[in-house]
Amino acid sequence: QRRWNRRDVPTLEASVKVESSWEKVEEFELSNLAKKSIKMIPQAADLKACGHVCRYDETFERVSTRFPVKLKRFPKVQFNSSTAIDDPVIQQYAQEYSGKGKVVLTTDEIIAQLMASPRSVLPWDLYFT
Repeated sequence: QRRWNRRDVPTLEASVKVESSWEKVEEFELSNLAKKSIKMIPQAADLKACGHVCRYDETFERVSTRFPVKLKRFPKVQFNSSTAIDDPVIQQYAQEYSGKGKVVLTTDEIIAQLMASPRSVLPWDLYFT
């Protein structure tokens, strides 16, 4: 039987090579990430909503080993797995907001990854351009 907290996970190499010319802003352990807080929360806004959200099926709220629910494919749904840089809408906003100070543009996929990262077993890197 495999345990969820097994310690035999292999050590992986960093995906980004840290260069000596980079300025270190802050360094912290993953265990301290949840304790971090922002003194002044910046104002955030949705710039554009693209696509649509399918109806939520509430039967998934009651899923268990005793009451399994089969997953169904949605033939009309296409999942695009691209980086934020490749997104044409983000490219448009990047040009529009260039030179206007610090602006963070991202996708829902990136936000979901950041929200789930404290529970991640494997290491992860953030790369800002």
